[in-house]
Amino acid sequence: NIKHIQYNNTIQQIKTSKNLLQQSVLQPCANYTYFEALDSVVENSKRLGEAMTHIASASKNTNHQLFIQAVHDASKAVCRLVESSAQASYLVGISEVTSTKETEAIVDQLLFNRFVTAIRHACSDLSNPSIDQND
Repeated sequence: NIKHIQYNNTIQQIKTSKNLLQQSVLQPCANYTYFEALDSVVENSKRLGEAMTHIASASKNTNHQLFIQAVHDASKAVCRLVESSAQASYLVGISEVTSTKETEAIVDQLLFNRFVTAIRHACSDLSNPSIDQND
């Protein structure tokens, strides 16, 4: 049934977006500045609210087409909310210079990225059995 497949795809998209939240501390997930991420959060919150209203209305009136479209719209809004929230979280975490107006960053982003790279290399070396751990 095509409707069942669409619902499963919607659920899978939302589950997949969970990875963005888990990775938001280590890397950006979008090209938004902090203020663009906040604007996106506000916009997609409105879209989610509208979709939820349409879901309720469609359920009450047994309008299957509106229900399917509303579920799809809600899913897109949730995924975009996750992406925007993850990006804002990343920017707050590293205090990206362009995320605030005329304010020095608390953390040097280039230095932070170098440390992340160094840590990843160290972890890779530690897990590599061909490297002598005594060195």
